[in-house]
Formats: sequence, structure tokens, C-alpha cells
Amino acid sequence: MIDEISKKKILIIGATGFLGKKCYSLFKKEFNVAGTFFNNPIPGLKKLDIRFKDDVEKIIFYINPDIVIHTASLIDIEKCESHKDDAWEINVLATKNIVQSCKKNGSKLVYISSDYIFNGNDGPYYEDSEPDPLNYYGMTKLEAERIIEEELFNYTIIRPTVLDGFNSFEDLSFFNTIYSKLRDNRKIELDDNLIKYPVLIDNIVMLIKDAIINDITGVIHIGSNESVTRCQWATKIAKYFNLDVSKLSVGESYSSSVKRPKDVNLLTRHNNIYNKYFTESIDKSLEIIEMQKGCTFNYFYSFYPEDNVNGQNIAQIRINAGKKLSKRYPCEADMVVPIPESGIFPAIGYSISSGIPYVSAVIRNESIDRTLFERDLENRVKMVNTKLKIIEELVYGKDIVLVDEAILSGTTTLEIVSKLKSAGAKTINIRIPFPIVTTPCLANNIPNTQQLLTEKITKGLKLNSKADINIEKHLGVNSVEFLNEKDFLDCFEHADSKCVKCIAKRK
Repeated sequence: MIDEISKKKILIIGATGFLGKKCYSLFKKEFNVAGTFFNNPIPGLKKLDIRFKDDVEKIIFYINPDIVIHTASLIDIEKCESHKDDAWEINVLATKNIVQSCKKNGSKLVYISSDYIFNGNDGPYYEDSEPDPLNYYGMTKLEAERIIEEELFNYTIIRPTVLDGFNSFEDLSFFNTIYSKLRDNRKIELDDNLIKYPVLIDNIVMLIKDAIINDITGVIHIGSNESVTRCQWATKIAKYFNLDVSKLSVGESYSSSVKRPKDVNLLTRHNNIYNKYFTESIDKSLEIIEMQKGCTFNYFYSFYPEDNVNGQNIAQIRINAGKKLSKRYPCEADMVVPIPESGIFPAIGYSISSGIPYVSAVIRNESIDRTLFERDLENRVKMVNTKLKIIEELVYGKDIVLVDEAILSGTTTLEIVSKLKSAGAKTINIRIPFPIVTTPCLANNIPNTQQLLTEKITKGLKLNSKADINIEKHLGVNSVEFLNEKDFLDCFEHADSKCVKCIAKRK
């Protein structure tokens, strides 16, 4: 059954920012999503300067989204104070451009506001508490809220406390700053006066999803059950990751010329939201960040081949995994065929090691892109049928080694196998570098909405040869092999942590 939200078109404005990137990353794995960027290009996204009304209108009318998630803003507090014209143009007038386009198009707007609309002197604050911003940044966010409430009926304004979480080490986040500096044995001076309530960006994204599915409108607060100063927060990070706490000291980390609220404790009138999405504790957030930071799945799914992570090139890691697959699970075949794009480099490695020719017999339809800018598909099966094509003349009567990066639900694999059989493939032997996934991801890095293949086949899967036989029968192929955990982890030479909690432990 298709999730209700998967039928909707979602446009994320600011999809390369800290929160926007997490939103795009989680939503694109499950739903029909398009995104925009301004300064940090990512493949599949469109550049948009939200200050230009005509450009905003063109994008929104072209995509025709059901929901627009607006995460872009000028968040540098001191720059907002010293460059008020820029702050007003980006945070207020640009938001008005988006609001007017949403109104014309009939799109719901989800807007990310800020706890800085309150003065921090008389909390806690609920959705109906009286705003009183202390600085210009807070004033611009409050004015943007006013425009939304006056112009739209179908909107959700989400006010978060300070953002916590992890996408990659490129994030300009508090965690990355502290972790990287302490790892490099650098000293850090931090404020120990202002009270913060760090909220995990993953929780905000889940709240956005809830607001879309259940059509929640109005203002919603999201925050944390734990309060800390930045010095206390950094100390928790240092202790959790066994870094040198002595490098931390109390100092002036903020400009005294810009007023900041001392203690903005956000609470919500929505009890179900409080129980589901408010961050439980910083330690719990750090546990999730640790899993995300060390996620081995990202090396095969999320990172780009040209990326270098922890001193290793991603393409080379995938090639090495393919070589290990060939040595561990050899196969007599006429060709090694990758499922593009994710299976390309493991298939290259398998071909190099085995000497079996590499053949691109499964190809991507170049007219079909990953985003809504070029496609609008009903569901995942239809997407596979439209996006991936078989060159029948290459596979007819051939013994094939089919390589992809991983198997989760098995939907893509089943469709490709069916297409290969229809094209006359003689035998199909599947080889997968990522170990078999048996446990839903605890850190939101692997889509959890679809039932895992192992859950479809059997409950309480016993990891022995019978499991492989069941998978072979389910997929309708001659053999299926996954790298075991040891061979898989040997591919990562320099990773400072490796999360493998989702995978099966096999010999």
C-alpha cells in the first residue's frame, strides 16, 4: 500500500542547508521530492534565488507541488544585525515571494521559524505566548510569520529551538565544530551563560512529515527536554566520544553588541507532538549522531563516487567491495551487469577481480531524472519500470552476475530480474557488497517505510544457508550472495567509527 504522503509532490526550498539537507535526504528515499539550492549545489537540485519573485513563481508553478517546505533564511545573528537590508530581503521579502506563489498555486506551506521571536526572560513559551524578539534576526522571523498567517489558510509554522544533528562533516553545525576541533586537539572557548534546548533535526523532519500526512496547520513548537549552555553541551560531546574535555573553557563566544535571549524554553499545546518529537536528551541525540556519523550504508548509497570520506575515495571503496565479492563468491558467467547507478562501481570491482566482462546491459532512461523537475511517478514499481531499461540483445541466452549496492525491500531487484528473464537471460546470479539488512535503521539513514526483504520472506530469520535459499526463491534467481561483515568492514581503512547495527552477522 502506498503511503498517503508518497502521492504528494514536495518542494524543499533550501535543500542544502543544515535542516533542509536532512529533510531532502530523508524524504527523497520515500517520496516524490524536488529541492532547490542557492550557494551549495547538489546533483538533482535546482538553483533558486528566493529574492526574485518571478524565479520563485516559475519554480513553484513548474513543479506544481502540493507542499512547499521553506527552510532557507539568513541565520547569522550578527550579520542580520549589521546588514539589516539583506536580512529583511532574505528573511521577509523572499518569504513573501514564496507565500504569494503558494497562494496562487494552492500549495501548502511549511515554514521553519525560530525560538528567537521570544525574549527569553519570561518562559516557558507556548504557541500562543506573546512574541518579543530582542534582535533583528528574531524580528525578521516574526514578520515572516505574520505574512504567512495573513496571506495563507493552509500553512504550518514550526518554531524549533537550537538545531542539533548530523548530515556530514561539511555541516556548519555545533556538533561538527566541537567534534572536529577536539579531535584535532584544539582549544575552544564557549559561552556558559545562555540556556539552549538542542533539538534533533531528524525529529523536526518527522514532525514535518506528520504535519503533512495529518494536515496539521497553525503554529507548532518543537524543542528538547534537556537544557544546557554551549559549554555544557560541548562537554557532553567530548565525554561521549572520549575527547579531551580539558580543551574546553568558558569564554566570550558571542558578540556582546547583539542581544540574545537567555532562556527560550519552548513547550507545545500538542501533547502528542511533545511525546513524539521533543528530543529526549542530548545523550540520546549523540547516540543517533554516532550511528549517522559512522553509517556504512552511506558509503554505498548517499555519498557520491567522487567524494572523499575519512581519507578514502568512495568509488574506490565500492570497487574494493566488488573485488571482495568476486573472491568470496565466484561465479561462472558471461558478463557482470550493474544496476545503475549504485551498482556500477561494485560491478567494476567484481569484473576486474573475476575477469568476467563488465557489460552495461541495464541502462537508465536519461529522460527520467531523480527529482520532480523531470518526473512525476505514481509509485516505486512504476518508477523502476520507467527509469531502468534492459538491452535485450546483450542479455539473451547469457549467464549474468547482477550487482547492486544493497537489497532492502527487494522491489527494484524483483523488477530488474523480471525484465532480464523476459529479455531471455539464461541464468541470474546476484552479488551484493552491502551485507543483508535484517534490522530497521535506528538512525533514519535507511528507509524504514517499506518492509525489509528478510521480513517479507520469514519472521525471526535464522542466518544460515536456508535464509539464502528463501531469498533466491523469492527473487527467482539462481543464487544470491552478500558480503559478510568482516569482508565488508575491511573495505574501510580510515573510518573513525563504523555503524553496522542494521546488518546480519554472518560468517
